[in-house]
Amino acid sequence: MKMRRLAVQSLACLIGIESLAFAQPSPPPDPSKIQVLLITGQHVHDWRGTTPILKQVLESTGRFEVRVNEEFRGAGPETLANYDLVVVNYYNRGDKDRWGDRANAALEAFVRSGKGLVLYHLALGAFDGWTEYEKMSGGNWRPNNGHHSARHDFTVDIKDTEHPITRGLKSFRVTTDELYANLRWQPEGSYHVLATAYDDHTLYQGKARQPIPGAGIHQPMLWTTQYGSGRVFVTTLGHGPDEVRESGFGTTFARGAEWAATGTVTLPIPPALAATAAPKFRVDPAWPKIPNGWQFGQVSSVSIDADDHVWVLQRPGTLGPEEKSKAAPPVLEFTADGTFVRAWGGPGKGFEWPSSEHGIYVDPKGFVWIGGNGMNDHQILKFRKDGSFVMQIGHAGKSRGNADTENLNQPADAFVHAATNELFVADGYGNRRIIVFDADSGKFKRMWGAFGNVPTDDPPNPANADADPRGASQFVQPVHAARVSKDGLVYVSDRGGKRVQVFNLDGTYVTQVFIGRECKAPECSNGTTAASTAFSTDAEQRFLYVGNRSQAKVMVFERRGLELLDTFGEWGSAPGQFGTLHHMAADSKGNLYVTEVTPLRPENRRVQKFILLP
Repeated sequence: MKMRRLAVQSLACLIGIESLAFAQPSPPPDPSKIQVLLITGQHVHDWRGTTPILKQVLESTGRFEVRVNEEFRGAGPETLANYDLVVVNYYNRGDKDRWGDRANAALEAFVRSGKGLVLYHLALGAFDGWTEYEKMSGGNWRPNNGHHSARHDFTVDIKDTEHPITRGLKSFRVTTDELYANLRWQPEGSYHVLATAYDDHTLYQGKARQPIPGAGIHQPMLWTTQYGSGRVFVTTLGHGPDEVRESGFGTTFARGAEWAATGTVTLPIPPALAATAAPKFRVDPAWPKIPNGWQFGQVSSVSIDADDHVWVLQRPGTLGPEEKSKAAPPVLEFTADGTFVRAWGGPGKGFEWPSSEHGIYVDPKGFVWIGGNGMNDHQILKFRKDGSFVMQIGHAGKSRGNADTENLNQPADAFVHAATNELFVADGYGNRRIIVFDADSGKFKRMWGAFGNVPTDDPPNPANADADPRGASQFVQPVHAARVSKDGLVYVSDRGGKRVQVFNLDGTYVTQVFIGRECKAPECSNGTTAASTAFSTDAEQRFLYVGNRSQAKVMVFERRGLELLDTFGEWGSAPGQFGTLHHMAADSKGNLYVTEVTPLRPENRRVQKFILLP
C-alpha cells in the first residue's frame, strides 16, 4: 500500500509539473520589457548549450524578459497569452516530438494576431509537413532540400541596408559556422532577404547531398516573413554555443527579436559592426554640353585633371555610316559644369594611334596618356594637353607576350603615381599583368600578375576565374584598370577574374575582394564584372568605388576594409542607369563620372556625371 501511495503521489507530481509547462504563470510584471517565451527541449544540436546563451543575449540588452519552455507538446493559447514574442530553438526527431494540433494552432493564432516569432537555425528543419509553419518560416530544411559544406568561416553580406534590423549594420564575418544552402523556399515575394553568404561549391569536396551546379551561389542567411498581422525573423546562423556568442550573431538575433515583437528596432549596433555611412549621388542628366552637333561613339574612358577638367575618350570608329560625318574627335576636354574646352586625337606623325581607343589618364604633371585594345594595340601614348605628342612606349603589333618588357598587349588603363613618378599600366586584354615604367623616360621597372605571381603565357590562358576558391592564380583578361591610393596601395580591376586585387607598390599581394562572383554568362551579360575603380576625394580616400560591368552598378566599399556599403545603378538607358559600364573617375568635389560602351538601344554612348550629395 505504501508503495502504491508513493506511486500515485509521484504521478500526481508529474501531472502537476506537466500542467505548469502548458499553462505558464505570468512573467515577471515589467510592462517596459518584451516578454519572450523561448521554446526548446529537443534537438540534434546542442540545445542545452545554446538555450541559456540565447536567453542571455536577449536579456543582456535590458529590453527583454525571457522564460524557457522545454515541453511545449500539448500547449495551447493560455501558454502564450502573456507573451509578445516566441523564439523557437527546437527540432523534432520524429512524430513523437511534434507539438500536436492544439499547440500548432496556438502558435499560428499567436503570430497571426500580430505577435512576433523568431526561428533560430535548425528550427527551419522542424515540423516537415506543417504547412502553416513552413509559411511562417519562408524557407525550410527538408529531406531533399537543405545541406551545407563543412563548417567554415564566411562573410554575411547585408543586402537590405534600409530594413530596421540591418539598417546601419555592416557585413560581418562568422567563424566555423554552418552555411545553410538549397532550402525549400516558399513562393518568391513571401519572404524578404536581409543578408546572404556565398556558398562556395568547391568546399563540398564532392559530398554535397543535392546537386550544386556552378562555382557557387549566394544563399539567404537572414530574412523576414509576414504571417497574418505578425512578424517573423529567421536566422540560419549559430550552429552551437561558440557561434551564438559571436557579436554578429548576437546583434542580428537581438535586433531581429525586437523587430519581430514590436515592428521597430531601438537596440544599438556595436561600434565594430556599425556600417560607415556611404556617399550618395544624384545624376546630372544635362552633363556635358557637346558642341557642333557632334556625336559620341562608344565612350570608353574618363579622367580628371588638376583643374577639375574632365577628359573623355570615345571611339569615333564605332559610329555607323550615317553618323560618321557627325563624329566627335576621340579626345574631348570639358569643364566641371560640362562646358566644352577642346578636342583632338587620331592618327598623326611620329606615333601609332590605337585602332580601338580604350583608356585615358591625365597625370599630375598634366600629360595625357592613351592606350587601346585593338588587336595590334601594343603601345601606350603620352601627349600634352594641346594634343602634341611626347612619347610612345611599345609598338603596334610587336608584343612577344607577358615576358616582353618593351611592348604592351592591348593596354586597358594607366595611372601615374606622383610620389615615385611611375606609370602603372593595366596590360590588359592580350597580356595579364601590371607593368610599371618610369613616367619620364618610359624605362621598364617591374611587373607582376595576380597574387604577385610572375605573369606568364602558360595555359590556361585566359585562366578559369572560378577554378579555385581564391580565384585564378593569374589575372583573367581583361586586366581592365589600375589605380594607386595616396597610401601607396595599387588597386587592380581584374575584370575577367571578377575581383579587385590590392598590392603594395612593389607588387606584393595584400588582399582581394570579389565583385559579383555569381555573375555567369550568358545570363549575366558576358560574366565579367570589375571594370574600374575610383577613390573618394577626401584626404583619407575612405571609399573605393568599383564599376561592375555586367551587373550594371557602381559598388561603394569602405576602402581599407573592403566592406561593401552600398550600390547604385541598374541596366537601362535612362539617366542614372547603365549599359556596359566601363571606366570612371572622381573630381576634387567628390563627383563621379562614369562611361558606357553599351550595345543597348537606344545606345548609351555617353559619360554620366553623378553629383555627390551633401
